[in-house]
Amino acid sequence: MNDKNKRLASFILGFAIMLFSGVFYAWSLFRVELQAQFPSWSASAASLNLSVFIITFCLGGLLGGRLTTRLGQPKVARLGALVMLAGGLLFLTLSRLGSGAALIMLYLSYGGLCGLGVGMVYNADISAVGSLFPKAGGLVSGALLTGFGLGSLIMGAVVMKLSGAIGFFPAFLCAVVLVSAVSFFGAPLLTPAAPKAGGTAAATDNDRTTGEMLRSPVFWLFFLWVIFMTSGGLMVINSAASIAMLFGAAAIVGMIVSVFNGVSRMGIGAFCDRFGSSRSMLVANCAAVLAGLFMLVASATGSMALMVLGLITAGITYGCAMSMNAVVIREEFGSRNYPSNFSVATLSGIPSSIIGPYVSGLLQDRSGGYQTTFAAMLVFSLVAAAMLCGILIIRKRRQR
Repeated sequence: MNDKNKRLASFILGFAIMLFSGVFYAWSLFRVELQAQFPSWSASAASLNLSVFIITFCLGGLLGGRLTTRLGQPKVARLGALVMLAGGLLFLTLSRLGSGAALIMLYLSYGGLCGLGVGMVYNADISAVGSLFPKAGGLVSGALLTGFGLGSLIMGAVVMKLSGAIGFFPAFLCAVVLVSAVSFFGAPLLTPAAPKAGGTAAATDNDRTTGEMLRSPVFWLFFLWVIFMTSGGLMVINSAASIAMLFGAAAIVGMIVSVFNGVSRMGIGAFCDRFGSSRSMLVANCAAVLAGLFMLVASATGSMALMVLGLITAGITYGCAMSMNAVVIREEFGSRNYPSNFSVATLSGIPSSIIGPYVSGLLQDRSGGYQTTFAAMLVFSLVAAAMLCGILIIRKRRQR
C-alpha cells in the first residue's frame, strides 16, 4: 500500500472509530430510557453518569498519551478497545439489578470503563491520523471530531431502533462490541507519520514540552475558555431530548444538537486552517452567547423555533470548543510532544463534565424547568469571552 492510500485508509478508519464511539454521547436519549426503567433516579443522579463518563474519558486520554511514548498508538488503541468492551459487558447486568445497585453499576460500566477506553482510543486516533496530514491539521482533526459528534445521533438512533427488537441493554452492548472490534482490529492503521531523517520528529520553533506548556499563560487562559464553553454546551447536551419534549417535540428532535455538534467540528477546523485559531475561537464564543439568548427567550415565549435554534447553536458551541482543543495545542506548542500535551489539555473536560451536567440537573430539580439553566449558559459564555480577550491580548503583544 503506497503512502497516499495508507493515509486515506487511516483517515477512514479513524473516522469510523470516532463515529461508532459517538454512541456514548447519545446519553440524553438513553437517559430517558433508563429513567423510565428506574423512576427513582433523580435528574441530578442520572446526569452524574455523563460527568463520570467525561472524567474517565479525559483520564483515559491522559493515560493513552503517556502510554503512547512506550507502546505506540496501535497498542494503546487495542488496550482501550478491551477496556470499552469490559464496560459494555458490565452494563448488560443493569437489567438484573435493583435501582440503587443499578445506578452504581451504571457509573462503573458506562461512566467508568467505557469512558476510560474511549479516551485511550480517542487520543491514539487523533494523534496518529492528525500527524499524517500536517498541511490540513484543522480540517482533518475537525473531520474526525465530526464523526464523534454525528455518532451520537446516528448510533443513538440505531441503538434505540434495535432495542425495539432485542431490548435496550443488548442493543447498547452491540454498539460497544462494534466500536471495540473496529478499534482493536483496525489498530495497525493508527500509526503516526514516520519521523524525519535522524530518527526523531523535525523540531519547530514552537515545540514545547508539557512542563513548558503548563507554564504558559496562553495555555491556562485557553484551558479555562474550553471549560466554560463546554460546560455551557453540556448543560443542553445532557438534557437535549427532555428539553425537546418539554416544548412538545419528539425526543429525537433534541438530537439536532448532536448534528451541529458534529458538523461544526469540521467547519471550524477548515475555518481555522484558513483564518487562524483566534478568529475561530471568536466565532465559537459568539455561538455560545447566541445559544444562551435563544434558549432563554424560547423558555419565556414557548417558541419551538427558538428552542431549535438554541439547540443548534449549543451544538455548535460544544463542537467548536472541542475542535479548538485539538488544533490550538498543536499550533501553540508544536507537534513533537503533541500526544502528551493534547492529553493534558483534554483534562479540561473533567471540570466541565462536573459543572455542566450537574449544575443543569441541580437547577432542574430545584426549579422544575430549564430557565435557570439557560441563564447559566449565557453567564458561562460571557465568562469564556473574558478568557478569550486575554488570549487575544497576549497574542497581539507577541506579534509586536
